[in-house]
Amino acid sequence: MAYSFGSNYNYLGPSAFNVSFDDAFAALDRNGSLTLYFPWLYAILYKIPDRVAVFINPSLAQIYRLHQDLRQIITSIIEGGVKATEKPTIFHEIVNSKLPEDRKSPERLSDEALGFFGAAISTTAWALSTTVFHILDNPEVHTTLHEELLSELDHTGPNSCLGDGHGRALRRKDLP
Repeated sequence: MAYSFGSNYNYLGPSAFNVSFDDAFAALDRNGSLTLYFPWLYAILYKIPDRVAVFINPSLAQIYRLHQDLRQIITSIIEGGVKATEKPTIFHEIVNSKLPEDRKSPERLSDEALGFFGAAISTTAWALSTTVFHILDNPEVHTTLHEELLSELDHTGPNSCLGDGHGRALRRKDLP
């Protein structure tokens, strides 16, 4: 997230951990798949006011809010509000590239940004789901991983990657 957009929504933090874009991106994907076969449909869907689209499909509300946030970030980059020396991003490179100006519009780049976000969510979710399945499906791997994690927990400190995010290390007693 920080590499692409120069910021972090901290969705893994305690207050936002339950936020899920899974359903929202699945709904967007269903609509997007239709536009591959009916390209004219994209133009129609794009012109539907946000509140109408959200009324029809409430799970799209998160996508519209995210898209607005991304457009603000991109516009700020284009207008020079976020300097590349502060937080250089992929979009700084695109804005400063030799692409034609019409390919660097806030609308187009925010659509690309939403695509990056969706791709990151779906690939990460797939990788984690597949990994967990194979760990649980193979008792020997599950046992070995469990033992290694317990061993590592015995040697963690508050700055460990196995901490709870508040400067406290997780301990063996914290696990089920």
